[in-house]
Amino acid sequence: MPWVSKIEVLYERVTGVLDGRYRPLDGVPFFRFLYPPEDELRALQEFRHFVTRLKTNGYNAGTVSLFSVFKEALGNLMGATSEESLLAKLYEYERLDSRAELAGRLAEHLPEEMAEQLLGRLQPFPARTCCVLTRAGALFPFVRLSSLFSRLENKVPHVLVALYPGNEEGAMLSDRSFDRAAAYYRGEVL
Repeated sequence: MPWVSKIEVLYERVTGVLDGRYRPLDGVPFFRFLYPPEDELRALQEFRHFVTRLKTNGYNAGTVSLFSVFKEALGNLMGATSEESLLAKLYEYERLDSRAELAGRLAEHLPEEMAEQLLGRLQPFPARTCCVLTRAGALFPFVRLSSLFSRLENKVPHVLVALYPGNEEGAMLSDRSFDRAAAYYRGEVL
């Protein structure tokens, strides 16, 4: 389906949820918008327009960068006080352990910490806001979007739209299988 058509379908579903005239799949107002990874910049541009269109038409809408949430969560887990200290700590841990060991340990704790940080970022938005989550590709290989969504269900009064750089749903952005929430696929995929 072409970009314009997919975005229009998403817009109708999101506004339908916000207006109470559309019930999303499983009753969970979470959407994944799939796009080819090489179109990341286009996705960011298109969804800036998407958020502006929602606001222009009287809806509450905003954007949250999952990359920023990821950096904050990683910094909290590692006790870093700045981006420079985070890089230094990552380098030190990587020297002490193998890269795979470090990645595995981080992946065990990052989903929960990211969910907490994301909840904090979503809290200032009024209820019934469409929040577009950008930069999901930055989570690879530590956190699956599904894992994050499972921790947010019934905790946010918002419609969430996650931009997902992949051509199909599934494990494209993660090679971790130990996360208990990894098989979570409620919500809709466009």
